[in-house]
Amino acid sequence: MVDITKDRTMKVLLLENVHKLGSAGDIVEVKGGFGRNFLLPRGMAQAITAKAVKEIEEIKRVTIRRAERELNAAKELASRLESHTIQLEGKIGARGNKLYGSVTTQAIASSIGSYLGIEVDKRKISLPEAIKTLGMHKYVLKLHPDIEITGNIEVIKRKEQV
Repeated sequence: MVDITKDRTMKVLLLENVHKLGSAGDIVEVKGGFGRNFLLPRGMAQAITAKAVKEIEEIKRVTIRRAERELNAAKELASRLESHTIQLEGKIGARGNKLYGSVTTQAIASSIGSYLGIEVDKRKISLPEAIKTLGMHKYVLKLHPDIEITGNIEVIKRKEQV
């Protein structure tokens, strides 16, 4: 006769997010039948071994180091951009300081990119209002989930209008 009371719970490493149980990478304790009959066959978890625990710890260390590097790089970019005013030229109409069209986030991204020497994603830039006139305006750039800066744009008249 087999004694089933020994195998009531087991520890598993979740490979996917499981509703009401945990996130991918978590080590959780589940009932033996749930682990053996549901989680393991579906590839949602794997049994805990010393090797698996070491792999997870290494992955977490690498992820933490990468996040720290990205945060430091974003802080450095933010310090460079906060003191810089972007100058963009715009074609204006005959009646004053209104632009033909408006300044786009793509134009701002390319200007920032040429200043910093890196590519900036235009989707990370937002404008509080459409820029359709000459003068000073603001933009918001989200460099990192924790770092968002507000920068200045100066729209000037294009030198050679035909």
